[in-house]
Amino acid sequence: MSVATAATTLPRQRKAAVRNTAEQRRARRTAFAFLAPSLIGVVLFLLIPIIMVIGLSLVQWNMITPMKWVGLGQPRHRRRADRDRERSRPGLAGHRTGEHRAADRPE
Repeated sequence: MSVATAATTLPRQRKAAVRNTAEQRRARRTAFAFLAPSLIGVVLFLLIPIIMVIGLSLVQWNMITPMKWVGLGQPRHRRRADRDRERSRPGLAGHRTGEHRAADRPE
């Protein structure tokens, strides 16, 4: 291929690229139109609930009292509440560990 031939074919390639760009944009828009309902579903039913669960795990809230921020101390708070609950009802303390099964079996 000579230099003169290369110079004459270059403008044609640019024109074809410009034409392809409009077609590519149209194809991208069409693809997005088909994918949009699926993406909306993923955001609504997957991402938003995950974010809400993470946020609610950082507060203490029983839907009656106002939310109280406990941050990462929530697991400690829950363990302490469970321990206090077991102490207040000593007859049910073994149910959590399975000790009640051994006591109920006849020997």
